Amino acid sequence: MKFKLLFATLMCTMLLFAVGCGADNSKTDTAATNVSSEKNKIYFVGKKDSSQTFWKDMDEACKKAADSIGNIEYKFVAPENLDVSKQAELIDQAVADGAKAILVSALSNDQLNASLEKADKAGVKIIYIDSPASYNAVATFVTDNNNAGKIAGETMLKLLQDAGIQSGTIGVVSESSIGVNINDRINGFTKFFEGTPFTVAEPIYFNNDFAALKAEIGNHSDYVAFLATDSTASVPLGEQVKDSGTNQIVVTFDVNDSIIDLIKNDTVKATIEQDIETIAQESMKAAVQAIEGNFTDKNAVTYTDVKVVTKSDIEK
Repeated sequence: MKFKLLFATLMCTMLLFAVGCGADNSKTDTAATNVSSEKNKIYFVGKKDSSQTFWKDMDEACKKAADSIGNIEYKFVAPENLDVSKQAELIDQAVADGAKAILVSALSNDQLNASLEKADKAGVKIIYIDSPASYNAVATFVTDNNNAGKIAGETMLKLLQDAGIQSGTIGVVSESSIGVNINDRINGFTKFFEGTPFTVAEPIYFNNDFAALKAEIGNHSDYVAFLATDSTASVPLGEQVKDSGTNQIVVTFDVNDSIIDLIKNDTVKATIEQDIETIAQESMKAAVQAIEGNFTDKNAVTYTDVKVVTKSDIEK
């Protein structure tokens, strides 16, 4: 009898142990499922300007890349009117909101570094798009802007020669002087014309003051040509040259509907188009790989190509 009682007690204990283990496994499985289903939160702290579609196109390309890769919670934020201090605040907010990686198109080479350092120390992976800051990052995906400036110079020289213009001054128009990408384009363009009969004038930085830009362009009707280094400058430059009837050679950067219209009516002779799709796709892939510990490089730089777009390309 004692043996039967002992046996029954032992069986009950084993049964309770088995049930308990089953309950614990269920909790563990649930926790594992929750971890695996957690999305990678990636912020793109970019730029925004009412006259630009470049950043809208870049945002759309990043959304497309995020959807293609999967398991990403993506958000684009940008300061109004190219405000550097506000961009720093947006980086801080992204970190506070739990971003695991931030894609940054820096408005300044060094004024964002304090916020970027805080993000780095919080374990957030930093990827630069289009325009890097000087703070260390996992990777940078950017147009080779020095080479893009050189290509703009080659394009400009051929257009001038085809028009029978052998010498003269070329104006350069840019929204701002703080972007590394813009300065690299200007340097590449200016260096190309060294030793030629053409002189590249000091850049005109209009800082979102379109009335001042139009006045400045009007004051230089003697210039044989103009380069616009970004889409913010491209449209007002083209419209001013068209309205003035000076027929100066105009080369711009980026592609949008307004620039295409200016190419169609022969105001803009050519524009330099960046590879937005590749920049977005590769930067998003690197961000996910860095989050998962599979991308361990520091300050890796990938340069993307540009192409020249003319009226004949649009009419194809």
